[in-house]
Amino acid sequence: MILSKIKEDRAKALDKLLPHQKKDFIEIFKIMNGLPVTVRLLDPPLHEFLPRTNKEIDEVANVVGLSTKEVETRI
Repeated sequence: MILSKIKEDRAKALDKLLPHQKKDFIEIFKIMNGLPVTVRLLDPPLHEFLPRTNKEIDEVANVVGLSTKEVETRI
């Protein structure tokens, strides 16, 4: 999602995440068994989720179908 160039690609990536998030919340609520739950929304710096080493950059480039240079530029 972070490396997406257009809104539609971001939406596709978020659509893939949604089922995982729903599952996580369902599990949290089951475990808490009716007790109150506080959900904190964090806005961490995006750079923490980007590849750092050349190897990581190459791997991400291969997965998302971009050149290594494109990934480096986006980072």
